Amino acid sequence: MMATLKCGNCGNEMKGPMCCGQPMHMEGDKFFCHKGAECGCGNDMGKSIPEHCGQPMNLV
Repeated sequence: MMATLKCGNCGNEMKGPMCCGQPMHMEGDKFFCHKGAECGCGNDMGKSIPEHCGQPMNLV
């Protein structure tokens, strides 16, 4: 399922990140590729939550 991110300050929304043709999933405060350590894109160590208006966006 594709995640939606929303800025808590201005309400701007964006789709969550994709990797290896699939939506990335949340673990703690990072997004991870569904392939885990097999990811060849560099997202095996996680990708930070995008920021908007100087703060991390919220998962909705």
